[in-house]
Amino acid sequence: MIRRHLKNAFMTTGMVAGVIAWSTPVFAQETLQDTPQQSGASSVGSNSASNPVADNASIPTMAPAPTASELAQPSGTITVTGSRLPPGVTSTSPITSVNAKEITKQGYTRIEDMLNRMPQFYGTQSSAVANGSSGTANANLRALGANRTLVLINGRRLMPGDPSSQAADLNAIPSSLIKRVDVLTGGASAVYGSDAVAGVVNFIMDTDYEGFHADAQYNVLNGDNDSRTMRNILRNSPIAGTKTPTNTPFDGWGFNANLKFGAGTKDGRGHVVAYLGYRRQAAVTGADRDYSSCALSGTGTNGAYCSGSATSTDGTVLLNDGVYHFNNGQLASGSSSYNYAPTNNLQRPDQRYTAGFFAHYDVTDGFKPYAEFQFMDDRSTAQLAPSGTFGYGVVNCDNPFLTSQESSIMCSAANIDSSHVDAQGNTYNTSSAQILKRNTEGGPRLNAMRHTSYRGVIGAKGEIVKGLTYDLYGQYGSTVYQNHFTRDFSQTKLNNALNVVNYNGTATCRSVIDGTDPNCVPYDIFSGNGPSQDSINYIETPATAVGSTQETVISGSLTFDGSQYGVQLPTASKGLGINVGAEYRREKMTYDVDYEYASGDLTGQGGANPSSHGKYDVKELFIEAQLPIMDHRRGVNELTLTGGFRYSDYSSTGSVQSYKGQMVYSPVKGVALRGGYNRAVRAPNIQELYGPTAIGNDGSTDPCAGTSPTMSASQCELMGVTASQYGNVLSNPASQYYGRQGGNPNLKPETANTFTGGIALTPFHRFSFTADFFDIKVKNIVSKLGADNILQLCGTQGRYCDRIHRDKYGSLWRTQAGYVDDVLMNIGSLATRGVDFGVNYSYPLGNKYGSLSASLNGTWLLNYKTNPGSGASTYDCAGLYGAVCGMPMPKWRHQMRVSWDLPAGFGFSAMWRFVGGVKSDAGSTANSYSSAKSSFDKKIGNVSYLDLTAYYKVTDKVTLNAGVNNVVGTRPPLITTQNGGAGGIYNGNTYVTTYDVYGRYIFAGLSYDF
Repeated sequence: MIRRHLKNAFMTTGMVAGVIAWSTPVFAQETLQDTPQQSGASSVGSNSASNPVADNASIPTMAPAPTASELAQPSGTITVTGSRLPPGVTSTSPITSVNAKEITKQGYTRIEDMLNRMPQFYGTQSSAVANGSSGTANANLRALGANRTLVLINGRRLMPGDPSSQAADLNAIPSSLIKRVDVLTGGASAVYGSDAVAGVVNFIMDTDYEGFHADAQYNVLNGDNDSRTMRNILRNSPIAGTKTPTNTPFDGWGFNANLKFGAGTKDGRGHVVAYLGYRRQAAVTGADRDYSSCALSGTGTNGAYCSGSATSTDGTVLLNDGVYHFNNGQLASGSSSYNYAPTNNLQRPDQRYTAGFFAHYDVTDGFKPYAEFQFMDDRSTAQLAPSGTFGYGVVNCDNPFLTSQESSIMCSAANIDSSHVDAQGNTYNTSSAQILKRNTEGGPRLNAMRHTSYRGVIGAKGEIVKGLTYDLYGQYGSTVYQNHFTRDFSQTKLNNALNVVNYNGTATCRSVIDGTDPNCVPYDIFSGNGPSQDSINYIETPATAVGSTQETVISGSLTFDGSQYGVQLPTASKGLGINVGAEYRREKMTYDVDYEYASGDLTGQGGANPSSHGKYDVKELFIEAQLPIMDHRRGVNELTLTGGFRYSDYSSTGSVQSYKGQMVYSPVKGVALRGGYNRAVRAPNIQELYGPTAIGNDGSTDPCAGTSPTMSASQCELMGVTASQYGNVLSNPASQYYGRQGGNPNLKPETANTFTGGIALTPFHRFSFTADFFDIKVKNIVSKLGADNILQLCGTQGRYCDRIHRDKYGSLWRTQAGYVDDVLMNIGSLATRGVDFGVNYSYPLGNKYGSLSASLNGTWLLNYKTNPGSGASTYDCAGLYGAVCGMPMPKWRHQMRVSWDLPAGFGFSAMWRFVGGVKSDAGSTANSYSSAKSSFDKKIGNVSYLDLTAYYKVTDKVTLNAGVNNVVGTRPPLITTQNGGAGGIYNGNTYVTTYDVYGRYIFAGLSYDF
């Protein structure tokens, strides 16, 4: 088996080399090694101060080799993303790099904000997510998922950041110590192992920093609240009490402070760098911005309007013979609505502490021990709309709070549910009523999340003999998770508090009389007087969850440099390079919950949230080889082949193989071209394998709901709707429908085939152009189909209909008996294809006026195709967004920066961020029967942002910087709930990780070096 895969890998190398060699007689790239160096210059693949044409933004590079001064560093900390071999002239992998200077210019204190504005990334978990937040920050490369994006620190794994997802948490990254960030596109499993399917994000730390550095930054958000569209919508809101913000707020303040210290031994053999960091940010809610002050709906054909939840302040009552709402002790026809949007966080409050060190000491050339330690403690609280009854709770017909009018309707013959006998022998009836009452009296729900992580590395490297080096290390990382949820309602206590009887002239809970719950306090939502605070305090019940992730890695490798022994081709100046090694990795996850979470007793959780535990380990062997074929000859400035293979044996899913073949060809200096094929694998993580199944909010549409369903009676019959129910199934006003979600222990590894090809030109000094093509196809994907997608496939193709379970009302939301079975499975494929473009230019203006520089980083998305499997049709989401496609996927996005640096210590910079237009997937092959028929958000136009930054070097030690991102206050596009199909990242009527949701981001900072 191994022999066959090795053969495939090296055959791939040969084929790629042949294709590129025959097809590219005139293209390539200059390595830019002759550019001037500045202190703190980064090394391989960076857009750093060492490269004047790449000092502005995140630009795809051909990764020039490090300079001689860098190679002479005693620590030997040259990191090449995408390879374990020493750097060659040009990187064989397409890498986009962002240096520390660019991060400072952007002014963001959260790493995810910087990444999500790059065209290669599509945001998932971030500080703008409230409902559905894990409290973490993730990297999602190419929209293939955070679980398919491997995050590294100095080429080593960053441990999973939360028991719920296993993706790395970017909050653990010390931003003040970042030297550069390398983003590698395409599979890299042959080098790094599982998870590197979409690519790799490698944070290179400045471990050789010397001196003392302190910096502090304050930032604040500013919105105009002058949207005419939203003002008209809010003014005409059918929901009572809807408010229109008219002020221009300065809110969401943030403060960030960092210290770092670095020093070396006198003999230059040892070095240590340590850091401390503190960050705090304030909350922003939907009520603080006009465009998020109510939830928008667009089911009609003309515009949008404020919608809300039927779980309202007054309370909606669903009966067998109709829908009513409470009105001062009376039942009135129709439902009432609650505007839940203003309460939800647009920005979660957050507080983070970081600390750590990186150290090494070269005892001898053959023994160079090193150590790393990182600590992070992050606390964040998500505020959500108040809890409520949400259809839970049984009403007894002898309840003394019921008025005669209410009793005559709720306890009529048509609405009697059943008869009961209490402990005193009294017979009473219960109503079939489903009560939807919002707990506005008790206040918003609060989800407090805390993540505390530890990461340590101990290792040694050195030279065994001339040309043969080793690197051996052990790594342990752990994240401790704590969650405390408050102000939710207990179903058990709600039932007790509603089951009230007149006892000796006093309204008393039956559970008090029979002794089953002597603490019960009657909950009065019927008389018009409102519930007492004591009853709210009784029903409100907290829930607690704790857990941890643990990752252990033991890795060792040997690197052979054939140049030292003449193992090289006569046409090449360098010899064969080989890296061979073995790695052991163990993953463990624990997640323990209290009774409230485990039982599903809380009304506002959408279902049970059980405990779960799991672990697996993997044993791996790997090899990578690089062979320079020819260099510094007529017609061949460089020609190098690279191949790699990794064998992995998982205790959970068995053995898999990954491999790669790559080539770089440069006919002349200033022109280079590369190509590669990677076979990547991703084994299912612990949560995917062993995560418990539970029913909760999943979909945003039901094509068989409402008085005018979007699908026919025969189609809805496939989905469990009877002829009598058709046209009478209530739609959810909040567009939230149940799905059963969770893990699957029978999952198998995913496989991905990645093709990349790049061209780079440097036709003249200080100018460079790069273009990198990528084609990634993931098969046998571990994924949910999505409740909306399952409904579409059933109605249109008759597939997955057995996964749809409707309750007795025909709905998918009124009770948990109605849901779509949407657990994880291996099915179908996911593929994306596109081109990254990078342009760099700098121009000196002389000693008096400094220099100008410009850069562009753009991505052209050619397609993003999903095949649900089992013969279902493939659909393409490139240029679309919506209930099925999810977040917007524009065909073109870019960042363009122009900077002017003056000799006097001044500098000015401007960035233009562009997000291309997209269309709703409603009516497309992805979502042909969508209920999103409004013209309001049928199309989202192009969106541009302008960011301005300035700095002033007051002295050699003190630097001031300030800036405004989104200077003109461009508002986010307004999107209705029918097109908000991407869970938590749809918040405040927009996609919060795609568009600027707050308005202006104003920042000012001070740094001090000595």
